[in-house]
Amino acid sequence: MKTNCDICGNEIFLDAYGNGKCKKCHWIKNAKALDYPNDVIYPNVTSFNNAKMLLKNGKRLKPTYAEFLKIVNNNLEPTFKYKNKTYVATTFDGFELCEQDSGDQYQSYNTIEEFGENVKIEGCLLKDIWDSVKNFQLGC
Repeated sequence: MKTNCDICGNEIFLDAYGNGKCKKCHWIKNAKALDYPNDVIYPNVTSFNNAKMLLKNGKRLKPTYAEFLKIVNNNLEPTFKYKNKTYVATTFDGFELCEQDSGDQYQSYNTIEEFGENVKIEGCLLKDIWDSVKNFQLGC
């Protein structure tokens, strides 16, 4: 079945469950996303409302820093790139961030609040360099 993307209006094909990925903006149609427009609903990487705003401003879909923290807190193991290095955030033993495949810059915090306020990459607070983060994906 065909329908239009809720974000960009591009035609998309739906599977038997009514889900489908837009080839233009990469939004994944999901009924729950419309029911909770300010929440990140897996498998999308950002909320419906943030996705609409990003598209309006000509930007790719990427969570806000607050959405990123919720994603980490929900144990969805996000990965992203910063200066051509890939980082992964996990909740294996606290709230953690490390450079993928190397273990460099490993950091662990007891709470998501501590993580959000203190986690750093190359000496910079992640919250301060968030706009420079690229290629955001969910691991689960």
